[in-house]
Amino acid sequence: MSYKVIQWATGGVGVMLLRETIQNPDLELVGVKVFSDAKHGKDAGELAGLDPTGITATTDIEAILALDADVVLHAPLAADMDAVDVDVVRLLESGKNVISTAGYYGPQARGPEVVKRLEEACFRGNTTLHGSGIEPGFVFDRVAPTLTGMCLELDHLKMVEAANGAPHPEKSLIMDALGMGKPLDEMTIETPFGSYFSTFFGEVVAGVAQTLNLELERVDRGLDVLPATRDLEIASGFVAEGTVALTRYWLSGIVDGREMLRVEINWFVEEGLEGVPVPEGKCQWTIEIEGRPSARVKFDLLPTLSGKGDYYDPIFFATMATTIRTIPGVVAAEPGILQGAVFAPYAPRLDLRQ
Repeated sequence: MSYKVIQWATGGVGVMLLRETIQNPDLELVGVKVFSDAKHGKDAGELAGLDPTGITATTDIEAILALDADVVLHAPLAADMDAVDVDVVRLLESGKNVISTAGYYGPQARGPEVVKRLEEACFRGNTTLHGSGIEPGFVFDRVAPTLTGMCLELDHLKMVEAANGAPHPEKSLIMDALGMGKPLDEMTIETPFGSYFSTFFGEVVAGVAQTLNLELERVDRGLDVLPATRDLEIASGFVAEGTVALTRYWLSGIVDGREMLRVEINWFVEEGLEGVPVPEGKCQWTIEIEGRPSARVKFDLLPTLSGKGDYYDPIFFATMATTIRTIPGVVAAEPGILQGAVFAPYAPRLDLRQ
């Protein structure tokens, strides 16, 4: 079966999705939504670094809505989920399933009104909405709950992400959003990036709670920062001793008055601060389960284990791959919001007797 695909946005992940759609014989590209005049009217093949396809990119959302497509691969640079919702609702209502790398991992975290609006759009369009990616979307959403299938008792589930920002060349992310090199007191959870982070990963905590049949009382959030112990020259700029060299955004899912779920995202530009692990590649994840039995799993995402072959960004690639692989399941699903499938995870014993 062939699926008709629209590519929404052509940034780092979007271009990978576009390239795979063009090259995959089971996928048929029918449209490309872009956000700059410089890309408007360009052939999709040119944007993807491939031969011409005959499909031209457009900045016109009305033209995209008018297309016949099975699914939209939605990969925008998002900073405001309310604004993102406007486009996603229109896409769903127009009869197109949406797989997004920008959110929708557990939209119940944003309140019942948001869920109602999204579900009503799905029902009107007979469509499905799904959030995808490597993290969020896979590690804590799917891998961690799958590991809890070993447990008859679960006391605590935690994921720690460690990302090395020193070689990252993007100043707008490392220096501006993450605040590397800024005075410590300038970094708070209330910054625009902090607010977006809380929404983004708050959905993940809510989604995992739903998968595990846990009733969240609330999700607490916070930010810890650590100073550089020396002056640092990094790819995106200069970090002076005493300024921010590590940010740890965390969310804590409270169940029955205590922390049951925790997510920590550590970005650093100096290794060895407060024992944060140093990934072999760009990023490492640690999943910790306290229960009966308990477990700890660590893994790095790498371009290759052999050291051979061309370099590519494995995080972007994995985000693309997890998104592409969800297409058949999302298209076949009943209308509504679809969370990632997890087989036989932990559930409270009461549920086992039903």
